[in-house]
Amino acid sequence: ISIRGIGDPHEAQNILILQDGLPVPIDMYGSGGQYYAPPGPLMDEIEVIGGGAALMFGPQPGGAINFRSKVLTPDTVFGGKVGLTYGSYDLKSTVNQIHGKSGNTAYWAGYYGKSGNGYQRTNADFFAHNLQAKTHTFLENGGIVKFSLQGYDSDYGMPGGMARLNCNAANANCWDRDGDNRRATRENDRLKIARALMSVGYEKKVTDATTIDATLWTTAYKRYSNTQTGTSFGIKPTVDTNTSRQTDAYGFNAEVRARHDWKAGENENTLTAGVLSYNTNSPVTAWSGTKADAIRGTVTNRTHNETRAQAVFAENRFAFGKLAIIPGVRLEHIELSSENRTLEREREEKFDVVLGGLGASYDLTEETQAYANVSQGFKPISFATVLQQADPTVVVEGDIKPSYIYNYEAGVRSDSAKWNWDVSGYWVQYQNQLASTTAGGVTTLFNGRSAHYRGIEAGVTRKDVLSHEQHALDLYVNGNLLDAEFRGGELEGNSPMFSPRHMVKYGAIYRSAEKYRASLLATYVSDYYANDTHTQNNYVPSYQLFDLLGEARFGKNWSVNGAVNNFLDKIYYARVQSTGVLPTMGRNFYVGASYR
Repeated sequence: ISIRGIGDPHEAQNILILQDGLPVPIDMYGSGGQYYAPPGPLMDEIEVIGGGAALMFGPQPGGAINFRSKVLTPDTVFGGKVGLTYGSYDLKSTVNQIHGKSGNTAYWAGYYGKSGNGYQRTNADFFAHNLQAKTHTFLENGGIVKFSLQGYDSDYGMPGGMARLNCNAANANCWDRDGDNRRATRENDRLKIARALMSVGYEKKVTDATTIDATLWTTAYKRYSNTQTGTSFGIKPTVDTNTSRQTDAYGFNAEVRARHDWKAGENENTLTAGVLSYNTNSPVTAWSGTKADAIRGTVTNRTHNETRAQAVFAENRFAFGKLAIIPGVRLEHIELSSENRTLEREREEKFDVVLGGLGASYDLTEETQAYANVSQGFKPISFATVLQQADPTVVVEGDIKPSYIYNYEAGVRSDSAKWNWDVSGYWVQYQNQLASTTAGGVTTLFNGRSAHYRGIEAGVTRKDVLSHEQHALDLYVNGNLLDAEFRGGELEGNSPMFSPRHMVKYGAIYRSAEKYRASLLATYVSDYYANDTHTQNNYVPSYQLFDLLGEARFGKNWSVNGAVNNFLDKIYYARVQSTGVLPTMGRNFYVGASYR
């Protein structure tokens, strides 16, 4: 996942993912990778927050995505859903939900599970289980006691990537536009993720204008991977040994948010403020196995990482008739420590981060609004970078600090009976990026790279283009035109990884009496590079895809749905990793049924 082409989408390295406002990453400061995303089929809505996301939620330069589960109220009624889906490559999934109210407590619970064999023939099998539950108890004094549980367990094969240029090398597994791209390069590599979260909260409207919402939550996370020795780009490993690695992370965190509505004359204003305490401990162990599929082996490394972070944040919406101005600020104190107990190295880094932002909107008409914002974000350094500075063979230039992001955006949006559209221009400066160079066997670490992302985003939906009695047709198009480049340093003029100049999605949606629905969706992505240095192995050609989706409802409770994805059977790839080009599915399908 990435927004506006910022950063490597692998593990959403530059996006902060949340569920119901709580961060999902294993450690959102010291380890930005996202190994889990909330299950979409269990969520009610997905909120994408660009620009000033860092001011209210925390680090990461590319914005935030907040998955929202079902809202519980005193009027929650009994209901639920059961759904089953089957698709290509033995894909099976089920979604099950129940919600209701007992006494003064409203409840919701859901399970989503999926499994399959994957596209590549060997070692692409997977399963994932998601179990979630939450309750809201509504007290006589107006307070709400909130409790939630989240559980996740998964096991994925990692069949590896394919070669593009060195196809004549020994044991090369070559990607071929006209050939067989389902062959696996790595037959033993696995990735296993387990995660648990428990939260308890209390929300109270202390006055007619002020609401306090406090949350405590604890997390337990495990990431285990094993990789066969001899990793190379698109080359099958021949050494029958492996390396396995396990990270266990335990967090205990607290956040208090307050909202106060106040008036100035006839204008309604809103102040939102909060404090956060974020704390994780994450021991990491690595082993060397004597077989390619070994689960454990000889311990080769033990590291212990800790994060201690505190934040204070606030924003206020000032209303002046049709004009609204929203200033915001966030103060962070971050302490990251890493200790390599095998090499007896340790280091601690402390940072104080001050972020600010200013947003504005103006109602041009009842349907049309102009908006703009200027805001800051940041990306902390990782535990690996903290510990790297304790390596006597590494040369460190200056003080290694977080990278800073400056967002500038302005646009106009409108929503009327026939049209919905939004057009904006943006400029994102991703400054002080961490970089390293190696010469003569010596690695030098420094802050210095700067990437600039300038573009235009536009989305237009024409509602009811054809409308007759119970039939309706909508047309839509969304596009992003991007000019991204590095400025200064050895990458001067290169476009950053995964930043295509053009990305367009368009299609049509047909509806009939709210019983039948069909969609034709098209996606076009121009060519780009999957790394910053623009090596030819990492070149991704442009591609265009078409998908067909349909849904039919029967009676009040039953529905069936299905899709044919990539129905023109386009042979393409969109991702490249260190193991090679990752092949993508050709034509594939799924069908499902649900009862609610």
